[in-house]
Amino acid sequence: MFQGKGLNDIISIINHKTEINKTVVAENDGKAKYDTLSILSLLTGDQEQKVLQFIGYLDEMLISEKDKINCIITFSSLIATEKFALEELDFGHIFVIVDFFKTRTMNDIKQWISLVNTKELISVVRRKTLENNVRSDTLGYVIDQYQKQGIQEEQKPAFLTQVITELQAADYYQLLAIIYS
Repeated sequence: MFQGKGLNDIISIINHKTEINKTVVAENDGKAKYDTLSILSLLTGDQEQKVLQFIGYLDEMLISEKDKINCIITFSSLIATEKFALEELDFGHIFVIVDFFKTRTMNDIKQWISLVNTKELISVVRRKTLENNVRSDTLGYVIDQYQKQGIQEEQKPAFLTQVITELQAADYYQLLAIIYS
């Protein structure tokens, strides 16, 4: 769908597809996330190549065209927050974060990206399961625990260490019991 295309062409394809299917915009926090798509056209050099490579990675996945578009829109939203260190991440890590935030709002992204986008946390989540919904639910569990425990910013590193340790110690079925309890 997007192989061999430049970022401006990809943006044009997405704009055309969303004109035909208005639900894509509605599913992306109204226009809040969709409007960040244009940020992709401003990327150059290594960042542009990384984005094109990630889009190629998405293109090879067995997900629907609509899901690919939603992922690219969410990806542009993450880049727009300026809290997403694109150059340092592998595509599997990026996909877990994109998939998690795909159904969330721009406000959610801004509020929670710095909590869930840590290499150690994503690494543990990726090792525990291949199921995207369980990965997303695990990240949702981390946010829920953060809120329930009333963690302050200065307590975040200790909290993450504790949660990562808890998740590492659990096998798959224990993980399911933890996140769905």
